Amino acid sequence: MAAWARANAPWKRAMAAIIAASENSESMEAGAKIRSSMGEAKLNLHNTIPSNHPARDTESRVPKAVFIQTDGSETTVDAARGESAMRAAVRSNVDGILAECGGSLTCSTCHVYVDEGWLARLEPIEQDEAEMLEYTAAERRPNSRLSCQIKMRDELDGLRLAVPECQL
Repeated sequence: MAAWARANAPWKRAMAAIIAASENSESMEAGAKIRSSMGEAKLNLHNTIPSNHPARDTESRVPKAVFIQTDGSETTVDAARGESAMRAAVRSNVDGILAECGGSLTCSTCHVYVDEGWLARLEPIEQDEAEMLEYTAAERRPNSRLSCQIKMRDELDGLRLAVPECQL
């Protein structure tokens, strides 16, 4: 913990400098110093994380979900950790994910078919989602899920979701 706190001290100084510089935008030299100290602080913090720790490489990779259309075309989208597959699809304009309720679990217009190889990695389906799946426009299958209830995480990187032919 002490090493982490020491590594974060430059970040605190850098943040204070950013605030001060934002109040006085005339100082180009101050901006260069801030960028330099932030780079050093990031490097120091990065070096305190063990090389085999997953957090070491979190900036360069994010979970991805693959949405497969009925014609076989695929759209791969980046999803932030904790973001729903539905939100990632809507943000990336994936066809067929309507998300009428915005993810509040009051419609079934984000219905997807989860690839069989991925089902065991998902959180178990909860009663509210199971009930809402009774109202899907497309056939409900054993691998049917609402994409608003699938929270993306590193273990779901590459998750394959087929979009049904209709949502309404």
